[in-house]
This record gives sequence, C-alpha cells and structure tokens, in this order.
Amino acid sequence: QHLAWAERYAQWLDDTALRPAPGERYWLHSPNHPRVYTGIPHGATGIALFYLALAQATGDDAHLQAAKES
Repeated sequence: QHLAWAERYAQWLDDTALRPAPGERYWLHSPNHPRVYTGIPHGATGIALFYLALAQATGDDAHLQAAKES
C-alpha cells in the first residue's frame, strides 16, 4: 500500500515539475512563491532522495533518472 502511494506521489511530482532544459527539473514551493529551494526539508534534494529510495524499492530506472535530474 505505501509503495503504491509513493508511486502515485512520484507521478504527481513528474506532472508538476518545471523543466527548464533537458535533464533538469525543479519545483516551486507554491504557485506564487518566487524562490526555488534546493535543500533536503522542502527542496529538490529531498525530492531526489525520495526518487532514489523509490528506485531502490522498485528497480525502476525512471525513478533513478528523475533523481539525477532533480
């Protein structure tokens, strides 16, 4: 059950990511917030760690690629 939730959340992250160039992605903290955060608690680093854990749990290379792009 938890893995299924994580997969759905990963899909939501994929759908909401901003991609300024191939191989890059980031997320805004909120729709009208101008800053981009990169740290673990609420930034791309934490998202990358989530993708890495999901890649390890599922063996899905798409999650590993997403971690590299984050």
